[in-house]
Amino acid sequence: MKKQKLLLFAMLIVFTAIFVSCKKSNKSSVQCSITEVKANNSADSEDIKLEYDTDKRLSSLFYAGSSTKRTLVYEGKFIIQTVVSASGSVNEVDTIATDADGLVSTEVWHFMSGSNAVIEYDTMTYDANKQLIKIVQLIAGVKQITNYTWDNGDLSSASGDTYTYYPDKKASDGDFFWTTEVLRQGIRQINCKHLCKNSGIFSVAYTFDKDEKITSTTITDPSSARKYQYNYTYTCN
Repeated sequence: MKKQKLLLFAMLIVFTAIFVSCKKSNKSSVQCSITEVKANNSADSEDIKLEYDTDKRLSSLFYAGSSTKRTLVYEGKFIIQTVVSASGSVNEVDTIATDADGLVSTEVWHFMSGSNAVIEYDTMTYDANKQLIKIVQLIAGVKQITNYTWDNGDLSSASGDTYTYYPDKKASDGDFFWTTEVLRQGIRQINCKHLCKNSGIFSVAYTFDKDEKITSTTITDPSSARKYQYNYTYTCN
């Protein structure tokens, strides 16, 4: 009887371990993406809807306030972006090239306004750690160079601005750089290890859900006390 009890106890431990392992596996297999952003400040607000393709890549951003849509199409190493206004006119067509590591190597931004057009050429340089260290922009023959420095996997300075981070919080979708890059231009170029806490004079605060997903990002300008808040809705599958 004692041996039988021991055997039953051992089996119980095995089954419990398998159950816990399955629960962990199922949890880690769930992928969540931000599908809606409600942005607001003291002056105005915007509702942005995001869609993804079957490979979980961002495929469109729809800005409800202006009824403008940015569409991203992936063709090999290229990303073609098109921005269409509410009237159906094309405001912007961009061609973005990526390298073998999937990092953005060149960008051609074609902005259209009536009969006028502005073309911007950007070239990126990365270090051995795949961190962006320089962007060379060429607009109407005028060259502008932005240099980036990094410390321990986080951007430390760019264009005279310095950055600090929350050392106990890992970077993720919805963070400062996701908000300032993806929502504005459809792609992300600054990939840090941790969540940005300060960008120049701006302070950044976050709220999280029980799974540590960012539910809101608040960027505060202390010079004017203006706050820019972004609230996120996720779809998980």
